[in-house]
Amino acid sequence: MIMPIRRFKQAGLAAIVAATAVSGLMVAPAHASTTSSIAATATAEVGNGPCAHGGYWSGLSSQSTSCGGSGGQSQAWCADFVGWVWSQNGVAHLSAIDNTAASVYDYGKTYGTLHSTPQVGDAVVYNYDASSDYADHVALVTAVGGGSITVVGGNEGHSSGHSQGIVQEESTSQYAEGDAPWGQVISGYISPVVKPSVALNFSQTVGGNYNGDKVSDLFAKDSSGNLFVWTG
Repeated sequence: MIMPIRRFKQAGLAAIVAATAVSGLMVAPAHASTTSSIAATATAEVGNGPCAHGGYWSGLSSQSTSCGGSGGQSQAWCADFVGWVWSQNGVAHLSAIDNTAASVYDYGKTYGTLHSTPQVGDAVVYNYDASSDYADHVALVTAVGGGSITVVGGNEGHSSGHSQGIVQEESTSQYAEGDAPWGQVISGYISPVVKPSVALNFSQTVGGNYNGDKVSDLFAKDSSGNLFVWTG
Protein backbone atom coordinates (compact mmCIF):
# COMPACT_ATOMS: atom_id res chain seq x y z
CA MET A 1 0.00 0.00 0.00
CA ILE A 2 1.36 3.45 -0.82
CA MET A 3 0.73 6.00 1.88
CA PRO A 4 1.80 9.64 2.26
CA ILE A 5 3.20 10.40 5.69
CA ARG A 6 3.61 14.16 5.78
CA ARG A 7 5.62 16.95 4.23
CA PHE A 8 9.07 17.53 5.69
CA LYS A 9 11.62 20.24 4.90
CA GLN A 10 14.66 18.29 6.12
CA ALA A 11 17.07 17.39 3.38
CA GLY A 12 18.07 14.02 4.81
CA LEU A 13 15.83 11.03 4.27
CA ALA A 14 17.15 9.35 7.42
CA ALA A 15 15.70 12.14 9.55
CA ILE A 16 12.40 11.80 7.73
CA VAL A 17 12.25 8.04 8.25
CA ALA A 18 12.99 8.46 11.96
CA ALA A 19 10.04 10.81 12.24
CA THR A 20 7.58 8.32 10.75
CA ALA A 21 7.16 6.62 14.11
CA VAL A 22 4.94 9.47 15.24
CA SER A 23 3.35 10.39 11.91
CA GLY A 24 -0.14 9.42 10.78
CA LEU A 25 -0.64 7.43 7.60
CA MET A 26 -3.33 7.49 4.96
CA VAL A 27 -3.73 5.93 1.53
CA ALA A 28 -2.66 7.99 -1.47
CA PRO A 29 -5.48 8.17 -4.02
CA ALA A 30 -4.82 7.85 -7.71
CA HIS A 31 -3.40 10.93 -9.44
CA ALA A 32 -5.56 12.84 -11.92
CA SER A 33 -3.70 11.45 -14.92
CA THR A 34 -4.48 7.92 -13.75
CA THR A 35 -8.14 8.59 -13.04
CA SER A 36 -8.66 10.23 -16.43
CA SER A 37 -7.00 7.23 -18.06
CA ILE A 38 -9.35 4.92 -16.16
CA ALA A 39 -12.31 6.90 -17.49
CA ALA A 40 -10.98 6.81 -21.04
CA THR A 41 -10.30 3.07 -20.89
CA ALA A 42 -13.79 2.32 -19.58
CA THR A 43 -15.54 4.59 -22.07
CA ALA A 44 -13.72 3.00 -25.01
CA GLU A 45 -15.36 -0.33 -24.12
CA VAL A 46 -18.96 0.91 -24.33
CA GLY A 47 -21.07 -1.48 -26.40
CA ASN A 48 -18.77 -4.48 -25.95
CA GLY A 49 -19.98 -7.82 -24.64
CA PRO A 50 -18.33 -10.16 -22.11
CA CYS A 51 -15.88 -11.69 -24.60
CA ALA A 52 -14.17 -8.49 -25.77
CA HIS A 53 -10.38 -8.88 -25.55
CA GLY A 54 -10.98 -12.55 -24.80
CA GLY A 55 -12.87 -11.62 -21.65
CA TYR A 56 -12.62 -9.00 -18.92
CA TRP A 57 -10.71 -9.74 -15.72
CA SER A 58 -7.79 -8.36 -13.72
CA GLY A 59 -5.39 -11.05 -14.89
CA LEU A 60 -4.96 -12.33 -11.33
CA SER A 61 -6.15 -15.62 -9.89
CA SER A 62 -8.68 -13.84 -7.68
CA GLN A 63 -10.83 -13.23 -10.76
CA SER A 64 -11.87 -15.42 -13.67
CA THR A 65 -12.60 -14.19 -17.17
CA SER A 66 -16.01 -12.81 -18.03
CA CYS A 67 -16.09 -14.87 -21.24
CA GLY A 68 -17.52 -18.36 -21.03
CA GLY A 69 -16.93 -19.09 -24.71
CA SER A 70 -19.09 -18.72 -27.83
CA GLY A 71 -19.60 -15.06 -26.98
CA GLY A 72 -21.38 -15.83 -23.72
CA GLN A 73 -20.72 -14.69 -20.17
CA SER A 74 -19.18 -17.04 -17.61
CA GLN A 75 -20.75 -15.21 -14.65
CA ALA A 76 -22.16 -11.83 -13.70
CA TRP A 77 -19.19 -9.79 -14.84
CA CYS A 78 -19.51 -6.23 -13.57
CA ALA A 79 -16.63 -6.69 -11.10
CA ASP A 80 -14.54 -8.40 -13.80
CA PHE A 81 -14.92 -5.27 -15.92
CA VAL A 82 -13.77 -3.03 -13.05
CA GLY A 83 -10.81 -5.34 -12.43
CA TRP A 84 -9.84 -5.23 -16.10
CA VAL A 85 -10.07 -1.43 -16.43
CA TRP A 86 -8.14 -0.80 -13.22
CA SER A 87 -5.49 -3.35 -14.21
CA GLN A 88 -4.90 -1.45 -17.46
CA ASN A 89 -4.08 1.67 -15.45
CA GLY A 90 -1.63 0.59 -12.76
CA VAL A 91 -4.03 0.09 -9.86
CA ALA A 92 -2.57 -1.79 -6.90
CA HIS A 93 -3.93 -4.61 -4.71
CA LEU A 94 -6.21 -6.06 -7.37
CA SER A 95 -5.84 -9.50 -5.80
CA ALA A 96 -8.37 -8.22 -3.25
CA ILE A 97 -11.04 -8.05 -5.97
CA ASP A 98 -12.80 -11.21 -7.14
CA ASN A 99 -15.81 -11.78 -9.39
CA THR A 100 -18.23 -10.12 -6.96
CA ALA A 101 -19.28 -6.50 -6.69
CA ALA A 102 -18.99 -6.74 -2.91
CA SER A 103 -15.25 -7.37 -3.17
CA VAL A 104 -14.80 -3.90 -4.66
CA TYR A 105 -16.60 -2.39 -1.67
CA ASP A 106 -14.38 -4.46 0.62
CA TYR A 107 -11.32 -3.16 -1.28
CA GLY A 108 -12.35 0.35 -0.30
CA LYS A 109 -12.74 -0.62 3.35
CA THR A 110 -9.43 -2.48 3.44
CA TYR A 111 -7.36 0.26 1.82
CA GLY A 112 -9.17 3.28 3.25
CA THR A 113 -10.58 4.60 -0.02
CA LEU A 114 -14.31 4.10 0.62
CA HIS A 115 -16.10 7.46 0.63
CA SER A 116 -19.33 9.20 -0.33
CA THR A 117 -18.32 11.82 -2.93
CA PRO A 118 -17.86 10.59 -6.52
CA GLN A 119 -14.57 11.18 -8.28
CA VAL A 120 -13.52 10.22 -11.79
CA GLY A 121 -11.92 6.77 -11.76
CA ASP A 122 -13.86 5.61 -8.70
CA ALA A 123 -15.90 2.46 -8.56
CA VAL A 124 -19.48 2.88 -7.40
CA VAL A 125 -21.13 -0.05 -5.61
CA TYR A 126 -24.89 -0.58 -5.45
CA ASN A 127 -27.03 -2.37 -2.85
CA TYR A 128 -24.21 -3.51 -0.59
CA ASP A 129 -25.38 -5.65 2.35
CA ALA A 130 -22.80 -5.88 5.13
CA SER A 131 -24.50 -8.82 6.83
CA SER A 132 -24.02 -11.06 3.80
CA ASP A 133 -21.10 -9.19 2.20
CA TYR A 134 -23.09 -9.00 -1.02
CA ALA A 135 -23.68 -6.21 -3.55
CA ASP A 136 -25.84 -6.18 -6.66
CA HIS A 137 -23.62 -4.20 -9.02
CA VAL A 138 -20.48 -2.13 -9.48
CA ALA A 139 -19.55 0.38 -12.20
CA LEU A 140 -16.92 3.06 -12.83
CA VAL A 141 -17.33 6.83 -12.58
CA THR A 142 -16.11 8.43 -15.81
CA ALA A 143 -17.32 12.03 -15.43
CA VAL A 144 -18.43 14.34 -12.62
CA GLY A 145 -19.82 17.84 -13.05
CA GLY A 146 -22.82 20.00 -13.86
CA GLY A 147 -24.93 18.34 -11.20
CA SER A 148 -24.57 14.84 -12.60
CA ILE A 149 -22.17 11.94 -12.95
CA THR A 150 -21.55 9.48 -15.77
CA VAL A 151 -20.84 5.84 -15.05
CA VAL A 152 -19.72 2.97 -17.27
CA GLY A 153 -20.42 -0.59 -16.20
CA GLY A 154 -20.13 -4.12 -17.50
CA ASN A 155 -22.90 -6.73 -17.49
CA GLU A 156 -25.59 -4.15 -18.17
CA GLY A 157 -28.23 -3.73 -20.86
CA HIS A 158 -30.10 -6.98 -20.23
CA SER A 159 -33.47 -5.22 -20.30
CA SER A 160 -32.73 -3.85 -23.78
CA GLY A 161 -32.17 -7.26 -25.32
CA HIS A 162 -28.53 -7.99 -24.51
CA SER A 163 -28.91 -11.37 -22.82
CA GLN A 164 -25.20 -11.68 -22.00
CA GLY A 165 -24.84 -8.05 -20.96
CA ILE A 166 -22.79 -5.26 -22.50
CA VAL A 167 -20.64 -2.37 -21.31
CA GLN A 168 -23.03 0.55 -20.98
CA GLU A 169 -22.71 4.27 -20.25
CA GLU A 170 -25.34 6.18 -18.28
CA SER A 171 -25.62 9.56 -16.58
CA THR A 172 -27.65 10.56 -13.54
CA SER A 173 -28.26 13.52 -11.25
CA GLN A 174 -28.90 11.07 -8.40
CA TYR A 175 -25.43 10.31 -7.14
CA ALA A 176 -25.44 10.86 -3.37
CA GLU A 177 -24.85 7.88 -1.13
CA GLY A 178 -28.30 6.41 -0.52
CA ASP A 179 -29.76 7.66 -3.81
CA ALA A 180 -31.23 5.00 -6.09
CA PRO A 181 -30.68 5.76 -9.76
CA TRP A 182 -32.01 2.97 -11.98
CA GLY A 183 -33.59 1.42 -8.87
CA GLN A 184 -30.26 0.51 -7.26
CA VAL A 185 -29.12 2.20 -4.05
CA ILE A 186 -25.64 3.75 -4.09
CA SER A 187 -23.68 2.23 -1.20
CA GLY A 188 -20.47 4.19 -1.68
CA TYR A 189 -17.58 5.15 -3.91
CA ILE A 190 -14.20 3.44 -3.91
CA SER A 191 -11.06 5.16 -5.17
CA PRO A 192 -8.28 3.02 -6.64
CA VAL A 193 -4.85 2.84 -5.03
CA VAL A 194 -2.06 3.24 -7.55
CA LYS A 195 1.35 1.60 -7.61
CA PRO A 196 4.34 3.86 -6.78
CA SER A 197 5.77 3.62 -10.27
CA VAL A 198 2.53 5.04 -11.63
CA ALA A 199 1.81 7.66 -8.98
CA LEU A 200 5.12 9.25 -8.09
CA ASN A 201 8.59 10.14 -9.24
CA PHE A 202 10.68 9.51 -6.15
CA SER A 203 13.95 11.36 -5.59
CA GLN A 204 15.14 9.15 -2.71
CA THR A 205 14.23 5.69 -1.44
CA VAL A 206 15.36 3.54 1.46
CA GLY A 207 14.31 0.15 2.86
CA GLY A 208 12.98 -0.46 6.35
CA ASN A 209 10.19 -2.04 8.36
CA TYR A 210 7.56 0.52 9.29
CA ASN A 211 4.79 -1.65 10.70
CA GLY A 212 6.86 -4.24 12.57
CA ASP A 213 5.59 -7.24 10.59
CA LYS A 214 9.15 -8.35 9.72
CA VAL A 215 8.45 -7.75 6.03
CA SER A 216 10.54 -5.08 4.31
CA ASP A 217 8.80 -1.82 3.50
CA LEU A 218 9.95 0.90 1.12
CA PHE A 219 10.26 4.52 2.23
CA ALA A 220 10.52 7.18 -0.43
CA LYS A 221 10.64 10.96 -0.68
CA ASP A 222 9.38 12.82 -3.72
CA SER A 223 10.79 16.04 -5.14
CA SER A 224 8.39 18.14 -3.03
CA GLY A 225 9.65 16.67 0.23
CA ASN A 226 6.66 14.39 0.83
CA LEU A 227 7.46 11.04 2.40
CA PHE A 228 5.65 7.84 1.41
CA VAL A 229 5.79 4.25 2.58
CA TRP A 230 5.02 1.16 0.52
CA THR A 231 4.19 -1.61 2.98
CA GLY A 232 5.40 -5.12 2.20
